Amino acid sequence: MIKILSKDTIQKIAAGEVIERPFSVVKELVENSIDAKATEIKVEISEGGLNYIKVTDNGCGISKSEVEVAVKRHATSKLDNFNDLYNISSLGFRGEALASITSISKTTIETKTKDDDIGSSFIFESSQLVSHSDIAKNNGTSIIVEDLFYNIPVRKRFLSSTISESNAITSIMYRLAIGNNDIGFTYVKDDKEIFRTIKGQGLKSNLSELFGFEFTKELLEVDIDKKDFSIKGYISNNRYYRSNRSMEYIYINGRYVKNSDISNAIEKAYGSLIPNGRFPAFQLFFDIKPNLIDVNIHPNKEKVSIVILDDIKNSINKELPRILNESKNLLNLSVQDKDEEVPKLYNNDLKDLLNRYSDSDEEKGLNFNGIHSITNFENCSNNEEDSTISDLDAKYDVVIEEKYMPSDDFTKNEIEDEEDIEIDNISYFSESSKEKKNINILGLFSKPIIFFNLLQKIRLY
Repeated sequence: MIKILSKDTIQKIAAGEVIERPFSVVKELVENSIDAKATEIKVEISEGGLNYIKVTDNGCGISKSEVEVAVKRHATSKLDNFNDLYNISSLGFRGEALASITSISKTTIETKTKDDDIGSSFIFESSQLVSHSDIAKNNGTSIIVEDLFYNIPVRKRFLSSTISESNAITSIMYRLAIGNNDIGFTYVKDDKEIFRTIKGQGLKSNLSELFGFEFTKELLEVDIDKKDFSIKGYISNNRYYRSNRSMEYIYINGRYVKNSDISNAIEKAYGSLIPNGRFPAFQLFFDIKPNLIDVNIHPNKEKVSIVILDDIKNSINKELPRILNESKNLLNLSVQDKDEEVPKLYNNDLKDLLNRYSDSDEEKGLNFNGIHSITNFENCSNNEEDSTISDLDAKYDVVIEEKYMPSDDFTKNEIEDEEDIEIDNISYFSESSKEKKNINILGLFSKPIIFFNLLQKIRLY
């Protein structure tokens, strides 16, 4: 017998398309805050977002009389009719996020507009309003999501570990912070502040805050203007590359998207400047006339159809190689004749050399107990995935043990690939090629960070 599903069942089915995991909640709520013209956004989570998510902004707020309407399906202030989709400038437009979130969680909405004398608090469970009260609140909105999927236990069983869910949220927070330099973001995970950005300081300053100053030194500016589009942002030079695509960020009209055609075109522009199997880092912003793109492809809005895709790819193919070739920085490698005897550098030699060139009391007091001689490269792991030796920088003629890097400086954004390693923050860590024919490995430093500036100034032989 054919029958109409209940509203509750329909709501939960629809919610599954929009809210797949806790990070979907964070993404939708933060995008709503951005559309509300917020200049400060704070995100707090615990237990991978399953237990608690709170997004607070200083945006325009929601009128007290409209809150109950806002949590209904297809309720939106972003468009009036279908044709508006082809000139959409907001991040959200479907009117499904709040409806989906309130249907599968215990949700509290606290809000105040500039016209309200006092704030309001609304508590929902399974889409039903449980209570409403007046509260003291600044202008803006706070949405608290607790016990996500409490009424759909089967969904919880298919989620990844708490650490994996937490890492996914960390990843989306970095994307949002990079893509919105005019907004100050604060991200707090399990009562620990992971990062804080300052509004209006520009993209490069934001990248330095998020990934470290050393990372921004390896970036090249991109500024391409065409009739129907522009491309602005940064790409890494030939000295910096990664073993995965985790540092590739593409934004179209302010929205983070995944587009393999554009990514492949950018990677192809590097040609032989970086080794095969390695990938560049880039943060590129594409400004395209809204009527030349279609954002209504998927509920997560990360896929976009582009009418002028070929024109964009042609510009990338032409302009990026020029930028890279003009600025390429060849590694200063020492190449030894195979018959020439190379003097071995032992602990005492290195101690004397480093002490002689030491510029600070801190460097003079270094502990050299962690230096070990290596005379045969084959003693090191040949497996890039299992090796504890990083690819830091070939010109320094030194191998760094990655396992001694501080835990809070985990190599950037291995978030989606590492489900069992909890990521607190993402910071700069360079990857360069392992060319064993061209590199003399002199030793392993157990605590290498403080040597970097010194090693740049001296040649070890």
